[in-house]
Amino acid sequence: MGYRKIWIVGFDIVSSCQLRCIGCPNSTLKRPIEKIKMHNFEACLSNIDVDIIKSFRLFNFGEPLLHEDVPGVISAIKRQKFKTKGIEIYTNAQHHDFEQLKEIFKTKQLRSMTVSCDGDGTAADYEGQRPPAKWERLLEFLAKASEFQKQYSPETELGTCTICQTPEGQQRWRAILDPLGIAPAFRGRWNMPDAQDFNPDMLRVIPNRPCVYLDTHRLYVNADGSVGTCCQHPQVLTLGNLKVQRYSEIFQGRPRRFLRELHKTDRRAHPICGVCIAETHTPKLIKVVNSLFGRKNGA
Repeated sequence: MGYRKIWIVGFDIVSSCQLRCIGCPNSTLKRPIEKIKMHNFEACLSNIDVDIIKSFRLFNFGEPLLHEDVPGVISAIKRQKFKTKGIEIYTNAQHHDFEQLKEIFKTKQLRSMTVSCDGDGTAADYEGQRPPAKWERLLEFLAKASEFQKQYSPETELGTCTICQTPEGQQRWRAILDPLGIAPAFRGRWNMPDAQDFNPDMLRVIPNRPCVYLDTHRLYVNADGSVGTCCQHPQVLTLGNLKVQRYSEIFQGRPRRFLRELHKTDRRAHPICGVCIAETHTPKLIKVVNSLFGRKNGA
């Protein structure tokens, strides 16, 4: 097989999300919420035929904390033959099963938990950017996550990734987060295909070359085991299904080769890839994550 390492696994243990954030494709695609069964999850894990996974993320476009057994999911990962250097969770902080949240931290297996936020640090802007999220539920979650992290897993990095670029807004967020020991990271909004606020007037010339997601060892899996292409859109192309195929087979498979060739010859012909500017903001994301968690290399 010859593949030893995957840089990033983004595994949606829950498909979709209960929010309709205006900057996310979920705002218009409205995919149903489905949770992966543990036996299917273990089947997928057994087909990841590499030695090392640098970052195993229990999310892509779904809300992982909607799953009823996240501690069991974490335990299943740790039982595999491959070694992972970090399990990560991003959450919208709106699902409040605090007993499960406590058990997640008690596993002591999370490298990081990051809360996704939008807005200028006020209730009105936050709720307007992330309907139907509620500001008070966000604040309650942040307090509980901070409490559990300090009590059960202080080595877990706790932070936010916040869409806010104004100094005034960033200061408001820091006033909330600093007392809780939560590290904020800030970024601008990305022009994501199929997002509610997608703006075609902001499109740039997309070069004819394979994008970074097709040219590096990354694996993005949906809750039904199907393998997608990237973390920029959940429905670009299905490359295979990890329940019945090994990662090496999918990586070398015909669908991925087809999309790589299309990117090289006429990328703009694809309705999603042809308007996606992922390669212009992916380095910015890596810089944001590195600054948040003090890492020297991406993911």
